[in-house]
This record gives sequence, structure tokens and C-alpha cells, in this order.
Amino acid sequence: MSFENMRGAVGIGFVLSGSIRVVKEHDSGRNITLYRIGPGDSCILSMSCALSNPIHQASAIVEEDAEVLTVSTEDFRTLIERSHDARDYVFSIFATRLTDVMLLVEEIVFHRMDQRLAAS
Repeated sequence: MSFENMRGAVGIGFVLSGSIRVVKEHDSGRNITLYRIGPGDSCILSMSCALSNPIHQASAIVEEDAEVLTVSTEDFRTLIERSHDARDYVFSIFATRLTDVMLLVEEIVFHRMDQRLAAS
């Protein structure tokens, strides 16, 4: 499961094992980790593309050998239309990732650089 600032999603990857880091890269070459995807997780950017076809604004980097089950975009849409549990799962992942990104913004805006470096 990898993507790099591209339109549309070929499918939705569900991580069975391993670890994938989702990063936002800047033209300067610097990047920031938005969140990590581990076993039982999926990428909200891929889900977002499957549902509304925006352009990915991030890249995925495999940190630890990963086994990923890919569901076609069409099958994913059908699944969330028909299954309450699938919709709940998607909303849960969106809520978790939104919280991750909000904490990241808080850390960047409200904590001094030396505190952030000491904590890592």
C-alpha cells in the first residue's frame, strides 16, 4: 500500500501486519509524519479517495514489512452502503486519525522545539 500525491484510489488497503507511516512532504524535502497505520488499521486518505476522489496530499512509507489486504474501491463503497458495522469502522478510523492530527498540530503550535525534541 503506497501512494504519492495521486488522484483516486485503486483500492483500500487494510493492514494485517507490519507498520506504514503516512507523511506529508514539502517541496523543500522536509516531511512530517501525520500518522501510522498498523495491524487492523486502514488509511483514511485512501478511504477518502474511494468515497470522494480527492487528490492524495500525502505519501505512505512502509516502516516494517507489511501484509495488506486490498479491497477494490467499488467493493468498499458497496460494503459501507450495506453494512452498519463497516460504516462504524470507517467512522472510528476517521475519528482516531483526526485526533492524531489534532494532537500533532497542538504539539507543533503550543510546545517549544526543545520540549518536542526531548520527548522524542
